[in-house]
Amino acid sequence: MVGTSSGRLLLPAYSGIVIVFLVAPALVVVPIAFTTSPFLDFPPPGYGLSWFAVYFGSDVWLGATVRSFGVALATAILATLVGGLAALALARSASRWRGTIFALFLAPMIVPRIVIAVGLFYLFARIGLVATDLGLVIGHTVLALPFAFVTVAAVVKSHDWRLDQAAATLGANRFKTLLLVTVPLLKGGLVSAFLFAFITSFDELTIAIFVSGGVKTTLPKQMWDDMILQLNPTLAAVSVVVFLIVMSLLLVAERLRRANR
Repeated sequence: MVGTSSGRLLLPAYSGIVIVFLVAPALVVVPIAFTTSPFLDFPPPGYGLSWFAVYFGSDVWLGATVRSFGVALATAILATLVGGLAALALARSASRWRGTIFALFLAPMIVPRIVIAVGLFYLFARIGLVATDLGLVIGHTVLALPFAFVTVAAVVKSHDWRLDQAAATLGANRFKTLLLVTVPLLKGGLVSAFLFAFITSFDELTIAIFVSGGVKTTLPKQMWDDMILQLNPTLAAVSVVVFLIVMSLLLVAERLRRANR
């Protein structure tokens, strides 16, 4: 409709506008985190590090941060292990249930998180996992599993299975073939899956609200509580820390994904 030359200019301009629209709200938080005001003022009347000092000097905030890292690490390991093995199994499977199983692994991405959170709450309440780190890990793994599964499945599609057959011909059993041949060849995808699962867990709020029981508070849950009870620039300082962590992990995951092509 607009011609080839105009279209070449229109697409980058449109993409730039969309990117600015998505990123601008997050960037506004950065100067607010350095404000000297006790309120969320923009633009800030002055700049300082007082609210970061409040964050790093608070046992509540640091405890929530440490718990989030621990839960995210355990979730990433579990989701990568289960999702990776499932992706490998489905790649070699010729079962007629292959599509159904694939859809089952993707279900947590489609089902609303509030539905999953309510279901986990009722289940965990019956077996005593509410307000436990194990309950948080299991709940976060349910949500992180599709991301790890899809990431590994995308890498497995380009894997040369003849290398596994060659290892078996030379005397390696299935476990050694998996450990010494398959995993090293897929390590880029596995690391990416690990990072995506870690980010999913580290940034998860809905599951934490229902499963934490108000006792095992994660960093997103503590941010939610702070926003309700006392809205101050400490929340912006914590948001900047979370933003830097998540962006760093996403950049590493994207770099590994490109290197594995």
